[in-house]
Amino acid sequence: MLGALILGIWLLLRFGHKKSAFIESFLFTFILMAIYYLSDRTIPEINMAWLCTWGILWFSVFMAMWWIEVVCLSNISAAIYALIVAVLFYYFQLYLPQWVHTYIV
Repeated sequence: MLGALILGIWLLLRFGHKKSAFIESFLFTFILMAIYYLSDRTIPEINMAWLCTWGILWFSVFMAMWWIEVVCLSNISAAIYALIVAVLFYYFQLYLPQWVHTYIV
């Protein structure tokens, strides 16, 4: 849930600035991984399912950061877009490991 909140705020702050969505999405994913694993106090088990899960999450963040410049024309539309993306990202992040596990393993 913290990742969705951070993504929503990041998208709101990002609106109107011409920055690289590619680099920002990598940075966001890295920060999210650090928060997730430091809060769990675990070392990730790096395998194909882990790699696919974080790769798909990175791609979804990249698309969200790229589309905010295309879709949003005002601050209100950016706020609505950020809210929708944050909610979708929360559920996507919640169920993605199960989906990847059924297809990979």
